[in-house]
Amino acid sequence: MAGAYPHLSFSKEEPLRLRRSRNGFGTKIKCANPEAHAKGLQKQLKSFQDKNEKQLGGDLSRNIIQIKLVEKMSFEDISKHGISIVGQQDDTVYLAFADEQQLNEFNSRLAQLVDGEYVSYPNLLYAIDKMDVWSIEDRKSWALKNIGFPPESNFVLDIELWPLGTSNSDVRKKLITDFKVWLEAETITLFDTVNRDSLVMVRVQVTKSKALKLLNHKDVRQVDLPPRTGVDFSQLNVDVNTLPPELNELSEEASLICILDSGINTNHVLLRGAIGDAQSFISGEDESDLNGHGTAVAGVALFGDLEERIESNDWTRELRILSGKVLSKNEYGEPIFDAKTIETTLIEAISYFYTEYGCKIYNLSIGNLNAPYNHKHISGIAVTLDELSRKLDILIVVSSGNYSGSEVINNWRDDYPHYLINSDNALIDPAPAVNVLTIGSFAKYTLTYNERRYQGQGEINELHVANEGQISPFSRSSQKGKAAFKPDFLAHGGNFAISARQEGQAWNQISKYLGVITLNHQPQGKTLLSEFCGTSFSAPYITHLAGRLLNNYPEASANLLRALLANHAYLTPEIEATFQNKQSVRQVAGYGIVDEESLFKSSEEHVVLISEEGIENDKHQFFELPIPDEYYRKGKAIRTITASLAYSPSVRTTRLEYLATKIKFHLVNADSLDAVVDAFDNNNKKKVDSIGECDGTRRDITQDDRSRGTLQSSRWKFNKFQKSRRLFVVVTRQDQPWASDQVKEIEKYALVISITDRENEEARLYQQISSKLQAKEQIKQRAKIS
Repeated sequence: MAGAYPHLSFSKEEPLRLRRSRNGFGTKIKCANPEAHAKGLQKQLKSFQDKNEKQLGGDLSRNIIQIKLVEKMSFEDISKHGISIVGQQDDTVYLAFADEQQLNEFNSRLAQLVDGEYVSYPNLLYAIDKMDVWSIEDRKSWALKNIGFPPESNFVLDIELWPLGTSNSDVRKKLITDFKVWLEAETITLFDTVNRDSLVMVRVQVTKSKALKLLNHKDVRQVDLPPRTGVDFSQLNVDVNTLPPELNELSEEASLICILDSGINTNHVLLRGAIGDAQSFISGEDESDLNGHGTAVAGVALFGDLEERIESNDWTRELRILSGKVLSKNEYGEPIFDAKTIETTLIEAISYFYTEYGCKIYNLSIGNLNAPYNHKHISGIAVTLDELSRKLDILIVVSSGNYSGSEVINNWRDDYPHYLINSDNALIDPAPAVNVLTIGSFAKYTLTYNERRYQGQGEINELHVANEGQISPFSRSSQKGKAAFKPDFLAHGGNFAISARQEGQAWNQISKYLGVITLNHQPQGKTLLSEFCGTSFSAPYITHLAGRLLNNYPEASANLLRALLANHAYLTPEIEATFQNKQSVRQVAGYGIVDEESLFKSSEEHVVLISEEGIENDKHQFFELPIPDEYYRKGKAIRTITASLAYSPSVRTTRLEYLATKIKFHLVNADSLDAVVDAFDNNNKKKVDSIGECDGTRRDITQDDRSRGTLQSSRWKFNKFQKSRRLFVVVTRQDQPWASDQVKEIEKYALVISITDRENEEARLYQQISSKLQAKEQIKQRAKIS
């Protein structure tokens, strides 16, 4: 049954208690011979100083030290020994800055250990295994290590500096000024600079000899190749005469969606009247689409499933499109980034459309193939989008990226799906961003153009790689089992096949008739539509759904839009069968495919509760689910409860823990609200047992797995109940120790709950839950009056 009622708002209960804390690391590092250990560290410190003197540029106050620990432990107190932690590479490798005075102080602490004198916090000194400089190899990006410098005599590089201080601090200003002075002295051309709290990047033009100098510069964190993208598509002919003579005019209330891409050709017959504004942010180019990528993306964002539109001949538009041109094209017609850094271009474009129109939803179907994510530091485009998403409360939808193969692939069909979870198929920037939605792709079709053409002759010409409904063979994904789910969702993005007859061609992709139908940027006669393959065209489908959600709930935050989409996502049997290991399935599919049936409206058998709240650090908030007694009736019948939470934390690129704040939820069963509050109260830690999440065997995603991301969702499936219950959702916030200067006192989040009873033909869930909410609200109002 389709939804008929608006989703219901509900609110938290009044109790607010301190978070029940866990014991910290408390590790005691043993040292059999403190004197020998201290002498060894003194030698390493002397070696570090010698190597450091041979590095170029920088300032005496900015000496980067790489510190390796013997085991994982809390290391914030290392500053008590004279140096300041500024970054983390992995669980046991930290980075610190120290001037000469701090280095001397640190050395004096070591001397005290050598002499057998008392030293405060000796545990931290015992934990240090090695100290070294940030080396030339450390500064090389993945692309530089695997691809190398370009062959041209002069080429472009992206240089990331250590993000000391904040963007407007004196230490940051001096860092950038010193570096620019050094570039000028070395006659290195500077194109552009990005200066954000968590990212300092410059784009330069160099020769190889000058590039080697940059690799040895003290203030340089990473040297990288500039981004590159690739788009592959083929045309599909459709007759213009099949379209309605007139298209609907959009209302003033229609939600805005901004397409940040290669531009949009606004004269397309299906776009007329739906484009609100089109701007170019590429120097020397107008807003028109020169290669078709942006127009194709806009088609999916505006119409959703165009095949359904063709079949029904229904081209009603519900959304208004804005276009920000951020890509140009090269001599081969391929989309490329502007000479400016893409980060600067995106900041300029998003700021424009947000300021001028208050646009809340943005689609960015681009990716940097030179920046695969290795599960260490998030940087580049991703951190820029994370910061903008939080600052402006906007929803940004990005694609997971397309995998085109490598020496790892011998035969696409034989190696599928195993390569999907290999590091070779890692997400590419900006897909790892935590405050955005990242979209992967599933395949819809398996019959290629040639197979269809020769179908009656019984020939086998091409073999599809993915079956219908499986993960697309090019869809990139997360590679680490204990990482946040990325992509977040899947949408139709296409498939490809390989030759069945040509020897040695099992790596060659054939995608004609296996892709997504959308708009052709150069429509003439029967070429209104084209066919594309790639996650670039799965992302705008989710953007389309988000825009329609905003039409229904115009005051919704970006967090609420994300939580609503997650609450209606599921794994199909075809996707679940991709791997035997459920964790591997989540790595490639996230929360799965979004079910539209109940996304926009509730019904009597499917009720959606929504809440937008804010929470302080180290606090719990409590929500009682207003479930009617009839829901717990005896007898077998499938009933589900789905809970989803979304928040947009501040981030810092120099920490292994990228998120400054963590917010998570529990679903618990208890006799009363007081019992839940007491169990989660830190003051009761020694006398009241804590409550774990209920019904773990009926839950599709564990709390640990979902809590790694800023978008969290779990579904509980019940076949029968023994008795009525009281269910509560407990929301908890915990900040990182280093995050006090960049978090807000009240951090916002959105919570969405779905309660379903689809097998009950007489279900009146919506009426019953509405009544319970109204009764609770009346009690609250009476309490305020009294």
